Amino acid sequence: MSDERAGTRGTELPEEAAVRELLEGAGRRPAPPEEDLAAIRAAARREWEELVAARRRGRWRQVAPLALAAVLVAAVALGWWWRTRD
Repeated sequence: MSDERAGTRGTELPEEAAVRELLEGAGRRPAPPEEDLAAIRAAARREWEELVAARRRGRWRQVAPLALAAVLVAAVALGWWWRTRD
């Protein structure tokens, strides 16, 4: 692990030095098993698909009343025009 703050090792607090040394001594974590990663990816994908589907349903629930109102206004206007065209 490299110190990204150039020249700060001499000015770090003792607690920071202890944590840095502990982390450097621990090394890299082992990679998780592939079947665990696959299960995590599958769960994340399912959750994402559910969120996308909920957004689509939500949009339709917002748009449907407006579309219905527009059709009704158009029908009333067409009926009024039809009756008064002569």
